[in-house]
Amino acid sequence: MADNSSAPAIPANIRDAFDQAVNELIAWDRSGEEPTVSIDGKATPISTIAHLAETYKDTMVNLFWRLANYANRSRERHAAAVKLSKDSSYATGAWCLLQWIGDI
Repeated sequence: MADNSSAPAIPANIRDAFDQAVNELIAWDRSGEEPTVSIDGKATPISTIAHLAETYKDTMVNLFWRLANYANRSRERHAAAVKLSKDSSYATGAWCLLQWIGDI
């Protein structure tokens, strides 16, 4: 695993919004508009939250398990589950989230 000690840590507001975005994605039945979550008091699409998180290499802890569980529920998401198992960073989680938003 690469040394990420010099990389900036994910800000708490983005980390928390990303956690909420994952919950919304998992709960989304694909009807209606893309879900939104609040970041800094603004309703923001979960894809935008993923883009905000995609540069951070911090390791996801509990969030990793929720994403991996979701990925393993579908054969179509298996490649993402493999990628997550190799790199449990927010960057990889964001990539997965963006893939799954388009997985309609």
